[in-house]
Amino acid sequence: TGIEEINHDFVLDTVNELGIPIVDIHKEVFVPNPDPLSLFPFRMEGHYNAEGYRLVVESILNRLKADGIIPLNSKN
Repeated sequence: TGIEEINHDFVLDTVNELGIPIVDIHKEVFVPNPDPLSLFPFRMEGHYNAEGYRLVVESILNRLKADGIIPLNSKN
């Protein structure tokens, strides 16, 4: 809630209006996680920890495959 949510929504609305593909990491990684702070060192927002980065990369990779940018049979 608050200013972060307003900024998040504004950015997503703007990107969608411009037709720019985007991966909403918040929606894809953090919302479904029962303990999102566990994806940050010392449970403090900022940089992700190893698990956080793994989930972010996995989410981006899945999107690239879904969009056909990376072949589905790729080993990446």
